[in-house]
Amino acid sequence: TYTLQVRDANNCGVGSDDKLVNVNPQINIAISNDTTICKLPQGVANLNATPSGGVPRYKYGWTPKDSLFYPTTFAKTSKPTTTTPYTFTVTDASNCTVSNDVQVTSYEPPIAAIPSPDTIREDRSITLDAALAANSGFNFEWSTNYDPTVFSTSSSHYLEYLEADTSLNGTDYYIKVINPSNGCENIDTITVHAISNAKILFVPNIFSPNAES
Repeated sequence: TYTLQVRDANNCGVGSDDKLVNVNPQINIAISNDTTICKLPQGVANLNATPSGGVPRYKYGWTPKDSLFYPTTFAKTSKPTTTTPYTFTVTDASNCTVSNDVQVTSYEPPIAAIPSPDTIREDRSITLDAALAANSGFNFEWSTNYDPTVFSTSSSHYLEYLEADTSLNGTDYYIKVINPSNGCENIDTITVHAISNAKILFVPNIFSPNAES
């Protein structure tokens, strides 16, 4: 409580007034650490913020809202195309307001692309080559549809000397390209069809090499 006393020039008291000042407890916000995502359909970041202190009840929200799902205490960003700072703001029952920020850094995913060929004869072999990711400092892993969740680590962007036989017909080959500098990864797949020699029809030229009709 603060008291104001007023005296005149003769030091006579002419009045006083009291003022009660309430000091509300401080509002605190526990917020997620800064994080990174990759620009892919699954590239989302979960943001969490929990207010405490102050005078409940709270009003709160996230900004910007255009890249968030359900911008409440728990919020999920939806693929921000650029690095974006998000602000969580809390106002308590005494109309005190506090904010805190978290930043989501968005990285481009590496290129994963396996071009043709995707058809081979059973006595031939081919090389599956993710050439667009070559000489990039990326890491590579290969898998097949026998178990596409299990990848074998490789330092190469190509899978070489694939011996062809009809048992390979319809085999899916997957390459996972990983950028070790930020952890972003991307996957591409190609289906290899092996053609039996017995199914290849040879059609001779209608003209004889000896000029015979």
